Parts: sequence; structure tokens; C-alpha cells
Amino acid sequence: VAMRATPFGYVHVFVAGVAAARVFMLVATSDAETGERVGPSTRRVVLAEQRAPLLLRYGCCAGYLAYGVMVLFATEWIETHYYFFHNGGMMPVMLLVLVGAAIGTDPITVWVFRSRPMLTLGRISYLQYL
Repeated sequence: VAMRATPFGYVHVFVAGVAAARVFMLVATSDAETGERVGPSTRRVVLAEQRAPLLLRYGCCAGYLAYGVMVLFATEWIETHYYFFHNGGMMPVMLLVLVGAAIGTDPITVWVFRSRPMLTLGRISYLQYL
């Protein structure tokens, strides 16, 4: 029960988030002054979409496609491995979606997430968060 109902059971989710942020900084940003990779002397960073690997640039499409395939073709397997998927088994798919959206070149990001209704929902939800 302590592993399922306390923060101790979700340390791996925190570590995965930290690792995803680090991967994003290493592969999708560059030094604003030199254009080189981010390093200890970097003061400002800029997004460098073209430096990111193709899988990450289209991470939303790849992640949602993987999720759809699992829902359509692996439902029985997901039901028998509930704790695996509930406690982090979907992290690779969700990290693909997250990093793909952060890079911003994915078609889902460009056409859906940047649409006026989604931007309005984002502003509303941020106000509710505050």
C-alpha cells in the first residue's frame, strides 16, 4: 500500500520527467550566442528544432499512434498488466507526446494545439490553476 498510495511509489515518474527535460535541453536547444550545444557557460538558450531527432520532432504523432495501436490491438494485454501501465508503463509514450509538443514542429502541435480554441482553453485552465 505504501508504494501505491504515497509519493515513494512515484519517484520513477519524477526521475523520468527530469531525464526527459535533460534530453530535451540536449537535443532541441542551442546556445543563443554561439549556436553550439548548451553547456555550463550558456546564459541563454534558443529552440533548435532541426537538431532534434526525427522521432522527437514528430513525437506527438508517434506517441498518439503508439497509444492508438495499444488501445486497438493490445487491450487484453493491458488489462492483465494493469499495474505496469498504471505505474509508469505508459511513460515512454507520454514522453514522446510531451517532447514532440515542446519542440513544436509536429503536425498535431502546429494544427491542433496551436489553434485558437486550444489556446483559449489553455488560458482558461491556467487561470483556474492560479
